Amino acid sequence: MLVIFCEECGGKNMVDQETLEHLEEQAINCQVCNSHISMETVISYSGSGKSADTKDLRLLFVDDDPIFLELMNAAITKEYMVSLAQTGEEGLRLAEELTPDMIFLDINMPGMDGYEICTELKNNVQLRHIPVIFISANTAVDDEWKGLNLGAVDYMSKPIEPQIFHARVSVHIRIQKLLNEHKKEAQNSRDLAQKLKENALLLEEKKEIHNFALMALKNGLDEVNQMVSLLDSNGKIKWVNNKCSKTLGLPLENIIGHSCSYLFSDTAEECAACFEPSVKKNNEYQAIEHFSSKLQTQVSHKHIPVFNDEGELLSQIHIATPHDNIQEEQRQEKDRLEQFVQKRLTDLANLVTTLSAVSHSVTNAKTEDEQFVEYSGYVSNSLSKLTEILDELKHRTAT
Repeated sequence: MLVIFCEECGGKNMVDQETLEHLEEQAINCQVCNSHISMETVISYSGSGKSADTKDLRLLFVDDDPIFLELMNAAITKEYMVSLAQTGEEGLRLAEELTPDMIFLDINMPGMDGYEICTELKNNVQLRHIPVIFISANTAVDDEWKGLNLGAVDYMSKPIEPQIFHARVSVHIRIQKLLNEHKKEAQNSRDLAQKLKENALLLEEKKEIHNFALMALKNGLDEVNQMVSLLDSNGKIKWVNNKCSKTLGLPLENIIGHSCSYLFSDTAEECAACFEPSVKKNNEYQAIEHFSSKLQTQVSHKHIPVFNDEGELLSQIHIATPHDNIQEEQRQEKDRLEQFVQKRLTDLANLVTTLSAVSHSVTNAKTEDEQFVEYSGYVSNSLSKLTEILDELKHRTAT
């Protein structure tokens, strides 16, 4: 059987060789506090042999024999800070008050015996990590086995030789130091794992935001009447919009991975626009004109670069507008303008007709007011000229 120590309570655990060999794959439960024990908690016994500094080490002795307490205090008070208790209740109170580095318990005491004190200590979350060593005049194997099963790390028999005592304490100091280092390393590992988890979640959140923004961008670009492609930093196509795919008569999967010259040229020759990024002038990227042998028309290109915070090129947006598109847009704009003018001419003709009718009625009215007659003549003359202008505009727009 082999001994391993629990990182949580410091208790000894007896395991066989086979269990220890498989401890890395499968943890076991502590026989004292039922906490998980993994390979990280197995203490290496290859120490340096260097004596530990014990001046700041506090030892608590709980024993109903005052003579034994005084003898121990006198023998070790120069090497350690010593606290003494003659009852189990006082020992528990001092343990909670002082949180000693090591506790030594007598087994046979009136009232609360050493086994009960040990049980109370191991059930206390704040105190269970403190190593407990039984000191007793009993030498029975069953007593020692019971004490170790309750979570004690060692068992000493009275009377105690000071040299043996110092040697035992020195061993447990090194073991406790190793346990504390393992706890610190384990906590650092947990902190690192938590930080990595948080970073992973943050990265995933940024990725989701990026994907959402990219999806919104693609959906918006699918609605424009220009050929738009998204390129990586090497100028290879990652995506094109519906207009681009329909104009070329090619599905997206047949376009991805090509350079943008593939969209406009029948030859392997790269187009000038691929190698001459659009120049930014007056806060706007200027277009580059290039004849497309594939589309058989002049094409206006814009390459808009996208950089990261360090100024590195991440991707490019390539916007291509064939001149056929421009002419079609101009024709549509002309049609819209003609429709607008025709509607306004019709509205104006209706107004002239109405005013002419009113003017005619006024002119035929019997009145002796000379000034009124004079004004009516002005209105009639103006309406005649307005009618001539309207007729001329109709004639011009019809041709």
